Amino acid sequence: MIMGNVLHIRYSPLLVRHFVSMMMAAAVPIAAAAVTSLYISYHFNLPPGPAMTLVASGIFALAISFRRRVPA
Repeated sequence: MIMGNVLHIRYSPLLVRHFVSMMMAAAVPIAAAAVTSLYISYHFNLPPGPAMTLVASGIFALAISFRRRVPA
Protein backbone atom coordinates (compact mmCIF):
# COMPACT_ATOMS: atom_id res chain seq x y z
CA MET A 1 0.00 0.00 0.00
CA ILE A 2 2.87 2.37 0.75
CA MET A 3 4.40 1.75 -2.67
CA GLY A 4 1.21 2.84 -4.42
CA ASN A 5 1.14 6.03 -2.38
CA VAL A 6 4.76 6.83 -3.14
CA LEU A 7 4.46 6.23 -6.87
CA HIS A 8 1.95 9.02 -7.48
CA ILE A 9 4.36 11.46 -5.89
CA ARG A 10 7.08 10.32 -8.29
CA TYR A 11 5.17 10.56 -11.56
CA SER A 12 3.35 13.88 -11.14
CA PRO A 13 6.49 16.04 -11.66
CA LEU A 14 7.16 14.14 -14.88
CA LEU A 15 3.93 15.41 -16.39
CA VAL A 16 3.39 19.01 -15.23
CA ARG A 17 5.35 22.06 -14.10
CA HIS A 18 3.08 24.00 -11.72
CA PHE A 19 2.33 22.97 -8.14
CA VAL A 20 -1.48 23.04 -8.38
CA SER A 21 -1.37 21.00 -11.56
CA MET A 22 1.02 18.63 -9.83
CA MET A 23 -1.47 18.08 -7.01
CA MET A 24 -4.19 17.21 -9.50
CA ALA A 25 -1.82 15.03 -11.51
CA ALA A 26 -1.06 13.13 -8.30
CA ALA A 27 -4.59 12.87 -6.88
CA VAL A 28 -6.64 11.85 -9.90
CA PRO A 29 -4.57 8.86 -11.09
CA ILE A 30 -4.09 7.45 -7.59
CA ALA A 31 -7.85 7.62 -6.95
CA ALA A 32 -8.42 5.83 -10.24
CA ALA A 33 -5.77 3.27 -9.28
CA ALA A 34 -7.46 2.67 -5.92
CA VAL A 35 -10.88 2.10 -7.46
CA THR A 36 -9.49 -0.03 -10.29
CA SER A 37 -7.41 -2.16 -7.96
CA LEU A 38 -10.39 -2.76 -5.66
CA TYR A 39 -12.46 -3.97 -8.61
CA ILE A 40 -9.59 -6.19 -9.79
CA SER A 41 -9.04 -7.62 -6.33
CA TYR A 42 -12.75 -8.32 -5.92
CA HIS A 43 -13.26 -10.01 -9.28
CA PHE A 44 -10.05 -12.06 -9.26
CA ASN A 45 -10.04 -12.76 -5.49
CA LEU A 46 -6.68 -11.03 -4.94
CA PRO A 47 -5.43 -9.03 -1.95
CA PRO A 48 -6.11 -5.30 -2.53
CA GLY A 49 -2.69 -3.99 -1.43
CA PRO A 50 -0.57 -5.73 -4.07
CA ALA A 51 -3.25 -5.07 -6.69
CA MET A 52 -3.03 -1.34 -5.94
CA THR A 53 0.76 -1.46 -6.19
CA LEU A 54 0.59 -3.17 -9.58
CA VAL A 55 -1.97 -0.71 -10.95
CA ALA A 56 0.00 2.29 -9.62
CA SER A 57 3.19 0.84 -11.13
CA GLY A 58 1.40 0.56 -14.47
CA ILE A 59 0.35 4.21 -14.25
CA PHE A 60 3.95 5.11 -13.37
CA ALA A 61 5.18 3.25 -16.46
CA LEU A 62 2.67 5.15 -18.60
CA ALA A 63 3.76 8.46 -17.06
CA ILE A 64 7.39 7.73 -17.85
CA SER A 65 6.54 6.91 -21.45
CA PHE A 66 4.44 10.09 -21.89
CA ARG A 67 6.58 12.49 -19.85
CA ARG A 68 7.40 15.93 -21.14
CA ARG A 69 10.79 16.18 -22.77
CA VAL A 70 13.19 18.83 -21.54
CA PRO A 71 15.32 20.26 -24.35
CA ALA A 72 19.03 19.75 -23.85
